[in-house]
Amino acid sequence: MMMKKPIELQRVAVFLGAIVLVTGIDAVAACTTGTNAPDLPAPGGGDGSAAPQDAASLVDVSVDSVGPPPLDGGDGGGDGGCGDAKGNDPKNCGVCGHDCLGGTCQAGVCQPIVLATGQNNPPDIAVDAANVYWVTYAGGTVMKCAIGGCNKIPTQLASGQTGAQGIAVGATSVYWTAATVKSCAIAGCGGAPTELTPAHEGNVGIAVDATHVYAASITANTVIKCALGGCNNLPTEIASGQSGAAGLAVDASNVYWTTYNGGTVMKCAIGGCGNSPTQLASGQVTPRDIVVDATNVYWTSASAVMKCAIGGCGNSPASLASGQPGPSGIAQDATSLYWANSSNGTIMKVAK
Repeated sequence: MMMKKPIELQRVAVFLGAIVLVTGIDAVAACTTGTNAPDLPAPGGGDGSAAPQDAASLVDVSVDSVGPPPLDGGDGGGDGGCGDAKGNDPKNCGVCGHDCLGGTCQAGVCQPIVLATGQNNPPDIAVDAANVYWVTYAGGTVMKCAIGGCNKIPTQLASGQTGAQGIAVGATSVYWTAATVKSCAIAGCGGAPTELTPAHEGNVGIAVDATHVYAASITANTVIKCALGGCNNLPTEIASGQSGAAGLAVDASNVYWTTYNGGTVMKCAIGGCGNSPTQLASGQVTPRDIVVDATNVYWTSASAVMKCAIGGCGNSPASLASGQPGPSGIAQDATSLYWANSSNGTIMKVAK
């Protein structure tokens, strides 16, 4: 089962999109098209203009990383058989056995790698075993690039997707939100995606599992689901009254989402929760996109990447990355977590 996350987000459109891969840290790591859309932060400079497309400054990422204890059982003084883990060894970066997955290591911290540049406001990102996928809010495109790199020349799956916001990937297709929820085969659809739902103002977050696609509306304040093959323009409502429902993720049991205006992280059983979802965290500053793995939920906020255990964290989530320039969309695979920074158009990747 595939899951997304995600958000992301509203007009948090990313500029000058560089796709950057940050590996190694022990931590990880769309704007509505309706006429009544909320006035969310404008992409890039705030006036809709693209930021300079210079990827040279994209490697500056501050990460609060608390890694596992040294393998030698000591306080870090021993080398545990792997040399200086706090040095520049990309195979043992920060802790023995922590591989930077192709990135360099500096003083025990894995550094970013650029996968693509020149992307026009990418607000959300998704990943599967082979590729990274994203949408460009200002460009109206759906793009993909191999995880190992694409010589900075990504493949365009669809164009003309005005106000594209969230993106998710399933076993055979890519799904995204704009005025409606659409899909395209991973291999391509000749620029003619399939429309799955009717216009649902304010669609932002999107997630997919083996049977359904889920969407969150930041203006309707709802979370809905629709069968992958379509739902006759009658999606099922999972929750309402969610103040600015934005990022969305799903696992085998629950749907998770953020409320951009409410500053919360919520969850509800896939089959429904009587419109009484469980709150995992509150007091978050404009939380955006979200992903979930077997143990934790991860999300982006104003300038950080956060995490909380699926069962709850006593409303005290941990900060995994700080000082990020407008983190928005977030995605993951088995080893890494990826996020899009909306202020400088970068796509980041870091080993978990």
